[in-house]
Amino acid sequence: MKINYKKKFFFLAKKTEKEMLFNKKFYPHDKFLKEVFKENHDLLNWGKEIKKHSGYKRLYTHASNIMLKHDDWMFDDRLYVKDIKKPHKPKSYLNKKMGRLFIEAECGDLLLRNKIDTTKDILFLIKNIKKSFNTEGNILKWFSFELRYTYPKSFQIDKLKQTRKFGHYLSLNHLSFPTMSFNHYIDQKRKLLISVDWLDIELNFLKDFIKKLHNLKVIVFNELSFTTDDKISYEYCSKNLNNPDFCNYENKKKNVKLIKNKINNLNKFRKIVDQKIPIKIECFLFEDYNIEYGSII
Repeated sequence: MKINYKKKFFFLAKKTEKEMLFNKKFYPHDKFLKEVFKENHDLLNWGKEIKKHSGYKRLYTHASNIMLKHDDWMFDDRLYVKDIKKPHKPKSYLNKKMGRLFIEAECGDLLLRNKIDTTKDILFLIKNIKKSFNTEGNILKWFSFELRYTYPKSFQIDKLKQTRKFGHYLSLNHLSFPTMSFNHYIDQKRKLLISVDWLDIELNFLKDFIKKLHNLKVIVFNELSFTTDDKISYEYCSKNLNNPDFCNYENKKKNVKLIKNKINNLNKFRKIVDQKIPIKIECFLFEDYNIEYGSII
């Protein structure tokens, strides 16, 4: 079948022009962007004069090169992400052959959303992923449900604020960590790690899922934690980015009703899990209720 280079050329060149116009809103004085935009715009005008098929083939090649140049510029620390007020619906990837299930959720920027409560994010996401735990009889050898955030370093805060336009912002640095995983960490083999945040709700929907975890040895409830290449601290997230409840459980310890509800859901969870599989507590939330760090349920 003969390739319609005229159609392909105009589609690509117009698409690239649209992306450039968007980026010019953020970088109206960027010399390279001005030059490559003019180059692409001139190419579109030339396309209106071409009569032969071979001419459009050459223009398409030229348009492809312009697109690649623009992409190189755009992805040089200039990733754009749509501004959100709550996490996006998570995406699920199941590899039946390898026995791997990966779930990820984009949760926005720590500075721009601010006052993020990771527990609320997790509970919001659980409502959208319950079907993902129905793996249709597949045995799982590896699993991870990951939260992804972006954030600015201290010297990037003003830059991030200034580029918050048109419902988009710059995506600068990435922070990701699992809220539930199995065989995700080399030193945590055969362990199902669940953040204690999940105990805000009943976990009956995990009953069949747990049975499909290959050679599961122990279930551990722990606190969320994260590490980054630039080693940002919890204090930085709390004070500089205005997120006192981001991966922080200090305020939750004082909420008696919340803690009792968690313990109640923990006891219910114990009943639906094979009694041969121990459930270990690796958090300090329940110390006032005779469930210390390291306790086995």
